[in-house]
Amino acid sequence: MVTLTTPPSVYPDHYDFPPFFTRYWMAGEGMIAWDGAAAVVYWRSAEEWAEAIWQWIDATGQKGSVLTLYEISEGDLTVSQEFHGIDPLILRKALDVLVKRGSAQVFGSEDERGVKFF
Repeated sequence: MVTLTTPPSVYPDHYDFPPFFTRYWMAGEGMIAWDGAAAVVYWRSAEEWAEAIWQWIDATGQKGSVLTLYEISEGDLTVSQEFHGIDPLILRKALDVLVKRGSAQVFGSEDERGVKFF
């Protein structure tokens, strides 16, 4: 574990923060993903988001149902869920985890995607 002895604000302007080793570690842990030139930083991994979504699907009896990505991230049924308002890129990565588990199938075009849960 690396501990900074001074706050980042006192480093020179050219200091690369977060440091390379932090970005490297985060990438290895699945907590950062590159979307073109931008980095998406996760405060939870895609697997953790997938588990939160799956628990909600199971608890609300939605297995066998089809939901749009909008309904999952912005719908009235998810307002009380921690994944409500989730970034679309992170949602797609979480759903990819569920697809790999055999718990979901994503279909449709980019603008109108749906998910069926098993």
